[in-house]
Amino acid sequence: MTSQAAATQTPQHSDDSGDIRSIATYEIIRISESDGWTILHDGKDMGTLDTRMAAFDASVAAAKTSILASHGVIIKLPHEIIG
Repeated sequence: MTSQAAATQTPQHSDDSGDIRSIATYEIIRISESDGWTILHDGKDMGTLDTRMAAFDASVAAAKTSILASHGVIIKLPHEIIG
């Protein structure tokens, strides 16, 4: 089963000071049962990983960099269909 992802846009918001801050989005997608998982970072493919958990761990590690750069972060991880 192949999952398809819609294009991920990076939303922006303005805080009380008027500064525009970006929100980094990490979306974990199942490529196929045999090909594993990928992460879309703001809609760009970050590569293939063997397991859902490896993709999650990699997205969290990447999100830390975004957080240190003062960006907001969204990680999207769909439930896994078994069977």
